[in-house]
Amino acid sequence: MDSAREIKLQVVEGLTGYIYNAANGNGPVCATKNRKETCYKAVLDNYAETLTDGDFLENGYYHNAIAIINLANGPDFYGVAHASAGDAYPNYLESMIMAFDGFLSSEKEHNVKKWKNNQLPRVTATWSFSKGKANGEYICFPKWGIEDRATECGAGYAFMVAFARAINDPKKYVGYTPVNDIAKPYKERWINTIQFFVNADGLKKQFLDGYAALDLLKGTPVVATEWQAIDE
Repeated sequence: MDSAREIKLQVVEGLTGYIYNAANGNGPVCATKNRKETCYKAVLDNYAETLTDGDFLENGYYHNAIAIINLANGPDFYGVAHASAGDAYPNYLESMIMAFDGFLSSEKEHNVKKWKNNQLPRVTATWSFSKGKANGEYICFPKWGIEDRATECGAGYAFMVAFARAINDPKKYVGYTPVNDIAKPYKERWINTIQFFVNADGLKKQFLDGYAALDLLKGTPVVATEWQAIDE
């Protein structure tokens, strides 16, 4: 972190997939039907260890080399089936809402302070460039946050639309009542991130044009964290 700061390099940090669906079932696996605890509790505990034992904090402030903290890489691969109630809510959406809530609670418990510019690192979850499917299952339905398939079910940004709606009404979309007011920090800190596997022309046509046209996502920055410019 210190070396990055010395050369003015910003760092994107990320939480481990161990929390959600990895570790051969030995972890919390909170985004699976076999979960041992909710993603709120799993992230709350895991991130508490990071803040306590890691290099993220300096005297109660985030290390100022940290620009973005990524809750999960490719959460759409968690799929649709809910962990405990059939297919009532999609794992990819429920787990990220709970994870964001647990992350905010962990910051509060550790009394994380804003930098002198009154800011904190951005927060994200990095979606894949999937065209309306989570782990192969179609997700563009009103009950899961997609109200207009023609304009909202685009590659990658369908997940961003669903997440934005669930942030503002988590009880409706994922059956969850947050511990924190998640809408305010979402507005202040959230940044959308995505992995692209398309050339520049395809990127504009399949993602940027549709993303920019959505009022729901206006004001939310977007960054490509992985881009393989593959010709289609």
